[in-house]
Amino acid sequence: ARRARRLVTVMTNLLVAAALVSCVVFAFGTLVGHWSVRTVLTGSMTPAIERGDVVLAAPIGLEQVRRGDVILFNAPIDGRLTVHRVDRIEREDGELLFQTRGDANDVADPWRLQMHEASVHRVVSVVPGLGGVIRAVGAPAVRVVLALGSALLVSIVGLRSIWGSDTSTARPVRTVRPGAGVARRAPKSRPRSRPRVRSPWLVTAAVAALVGVLAVRIDTAEAAFVSSAATPATVASGELGTPGAAACRWSSATALSFTWSTALSGLETGTRLQRSDTSGGTLTTVATATPATLTSTTITSATPVTTARFYVLATERGPWTSNPSVELRSDACAAAVAAFAGNGTAGATGDGGAATSATLNQPRGLATTTGGMTYIADTASNRIRVVDAAGTIQTFAGGPAASTCSYTGAVSGLGLNAPRDVAVDSSGNVYIADTGAACIRKVDTAGNVTRVAGGGATTGCANTGAADTVSLLTPSGVAVDSAGTVYIADTGRNCIRKVVSGTFSLVAGGGSTITCVASGPATALSLSGPIGVAVDSAGAVYVADTGRNCIRKISGGTFTQVAGGGATTACATAVAGTALSLSLPEGVAVDAAGTVYISDTGRRCVRRISGSTSALVAFTGTSASAGDGGPAVAATIRTPSSIALTAAGDLLVSDRASTAGSNEVRRTITP
Repeated sequence: ARRARRLVTVMTNLLVAAALVSCVVFAFGTLVGHWSVRTVLTGSMTPAIERGDVVLAAPIGLEQVRRGDVILFNAPIDGRLTVHRVDRIEREDGELLFQTRGDANDVADPWRLQMHEASVHRVVSVVPGLGGVIRAVGAPAVRVVLALGSALLVSIVGLRSIWGSDTSTARPVRTVRPGAGVARRAPKSRPRSRPRVRSPWLVTAAVAALVGVLAVRIDTAEAAFVSSAATPATVASGELGTPGAAACRWSSATALSFTWSTALSGLETGTRLQRSDTSGGTLTTVATATPATLTSTTITSATPVTTARFYVLATERGPWTSNPSVELRSDACAAAVAAFAGNGTAGATGDGGAATSATLNQPRGLATTTGGMTYIADTASNRIRVVDAAGTIQTFAGGPAASTCSYTGAVSGLGLNAPRDVAVDSSGNVYIADTGAACIRKVDTAGNVTRVAGGGATTGCANTGAADTVSLLTPSGVAVDSAGTVYIADTGRNCIRKVVSGTFSLVAGGGSTITCVASGPATALSLSGPIGVAVDSAGAVYVADTGRNCIRKISGGTFTQVAGGGATTACATAVAGTALSLSLPEGVAVDAAGTVYISDTGRRCVRRISGSTSALVAFTGTSASAGDGGPAVAATIRTPSSIALTAAGDLLVSDRASTAGSNEVRRTITP
């Protein structure tokens, strides 16, 4: 039994010593850069190297690399540490080039690898499944337990070895009876034995302590590896999923909010938000979001906020990250403001070129189509301009001398007189409020012009009859619903009219009720210079009652208050719409959800009424024209006139001021 115990002790010492030597050798080799110990996170080298295996690599000279060797290198595309097999070796201009490939990949890697060092690490050994253990040991909580536990174990064993003693009694010495011819010796007691070191336990404690210390190095043993490629031109890196569906939004005058979806595989620890001052430039981390399940973060934008910057998101784990997401430009984030048409100089030039380089002259009315066309009533130029989906501007109508209301014929021969508004129906027919000519015209999809209303002698709001017998006075607004009913803001007559099948009738106005807060029959309403008119999908009509400083809604023959009549004047203050104090509002629009947008012309801002609550959409209220490329709520405008929503949800606002820097149409992105 004693020999068996001794044998166990010797074997234990040998195993622990071997483990200790291995830890020291590999740790020292890793620290000085000789050995490379890496955990494989993908299956691109299956079956030779499975996911979760640990590879041990040692450096060799480039001239010693042979076809079939498995090497470690940084992928040329994204710099990720990669382990793949050498498929072909070439020499070009004296330089060695390596074609690499993952055993499990259908195609070779999309590069010819050129090393910039004299050596490369070649895989010499594979330890199956050890990666999971390494990642577990490298976890912060496990590190703490190892470090504290190792220190405690060493302390306990060391103290016990120092202060403990052998409790065995003195062994008696054999004596000889007198007369036996040998002198009798007195019993002799052996001194107490020195403390004995229980070597297996102490060495075990030392190894545990060493592992606890070396655990701080374990994260560097993890790396991302290239997985299978669909085509030679694309490579997916690692098991870390790149954040998807990333989006950004200006959430205030200085703050940017980012949202994304995750593609968790169990390895991610968080998401990294990085910024570059130029597209594809050097990235700087500006925020991290942990844990990995978080899908949003908000940062304070770098100044100046009007400078376009480029943001990407990447999943992170330890010292490495996934591929970055598609770049997000700060000037293209939701609720940013940007130039759409006009360069700020008054004129009628630029046809055939970029709309942002063209000149406009006091633009007012706006209309959009689902196909991406935008029509602009370029009032002082006596034209209707059109911007296509590619951003190119043309003259759609106007140019010749002003035509009478009775004009019919090709649109190329139509002369306009200070048109203030334009509308488009679902079939693509265009309706023009030819304000100076006091009539509404229609241009069909074939380019033929006909009269819709005006040019007659009937003036009373309450009258009805053939549309060409009505006398309009400075009609400034026009809208058309899904059924083809045309609504007209007869500004000079202070009423809203409609035309159905060639017959005009009254919608609202002609009465005596003037207060914004009132409600009642629409024909009892007294309007004052109404300009903007819009209609929603249910057929309700919204009117910018400009002279009364309020927005009204007419539905079922009854009018109600939408906004105005209150005391709140500040653009940024969010209150009930009925608590707002509007100032000469000219534009009104409504989206499919029933949200109403108001161009508060005198206050120099654009507001939104959702439900019954108001909010600022764009512009601070300061008379200027600045802020393109930054948050809409920090930008300025001089005289916001008409507003319109695009099919993408962007909001267009015309600035009709004749001051240099105005004469343009601005766009707020996806409000």
